[in-house]
Amino acid sequence: MKEIVSRRYQRILEEQSEYPSLIIVDGGKGQLSSACEALKELGLYGKIPIVGIAKKTRGDLLPGRSIAVAHQ
Repeated sequence: MKEIVSRRYQRILEEQSEYPSLIIVDGGKGQLSSACEALKELGLYGKIPIVGIAKKTRGDLLPGRSIAVAHQ
């Protein structure tokens, strides 16, 4: 996950493209953490909202939160 996010957003930086409105990560806490780490290394963390979809918790994960945000 970290490598994929790093490659994608490094390319956006190099091409000076517009940032997405939201990054949605298909995976739980570990996948979200890896994606956030990649964004931090690129200096993009906090500039692009990011959320993880967690199937087992039946909710969405937000960085820095220990519990899932329920969705309907």
